[in-house]
Amino acid sequence: MRTGAGVLGFKPVNGKFYEVRFKDDAEALSLIATHGTNAETWVSMATYSNPSNARTQDNAEKLCALWLDVDAHEGSKYESVVDVEKALEAFIEQTSLPQPTVIHYTGYGIQALWSLSQEISRNDWQPVADKLQDLAERMFLDADPITADAARILRVAGTLNFRNPEEPKLAHYKQVVEELQSFDDFGVAIDTALLRFPAIQ
Repeated sequence: MRTGAGVLGFKPVNGKFYEVRFKDDAEALSLIATHGTNAETWVSMATYSNPSNARTQDNAEKLCALWLDVDAHEGSKYESVVDVEKALEAFIEQTSLPQPTVIHYTGYGIQALWSLSQEISRNDWQPVADKLQDLAERMFLDADPITADAARILRVAGTLNFRNPEEPKLAHYKQVVEELQSFDDFGVAIDTALLRFPAIQ
């Protein structure tokens, strides 16, 4: 889903959120093992190789995934994770988008992630992510408005979601397809779907 230097976010139970920089995948895994046992844990989807740069969209360098995040907690139109799963399946079928690489069960929702076959500059990634967010809105998929946020940090699989500290939930994923997604092909698929489903005036 991502590779290279980036930022991890941790929020201990009853503690304050903080961020830690890492230079590569191995260091990220080590930091997760050290800090993530009793903390909510997220990772930047973009690379940030300059430690002095803030985790912002403007400072995001490259990305190798696209995603949709759909929740079933308070404020969502979905009552359960099963409802979210059905909505995502219907969205992908109706739009004819490629199957996600993985479905990530975050505890109270699902993230569909398309892992790309190459790293994409943030400037090239942004228009496609914007269109994916637009398509979700046109199809009334109640996705969080984070699809086009290159600075977003997403929950790490294998860590705990402490939204309810009394009953923490383990974030986990299932792999849907093995092959990585061509960025160009995915962009064409989104453009085709947008033509089929015009914006509501």
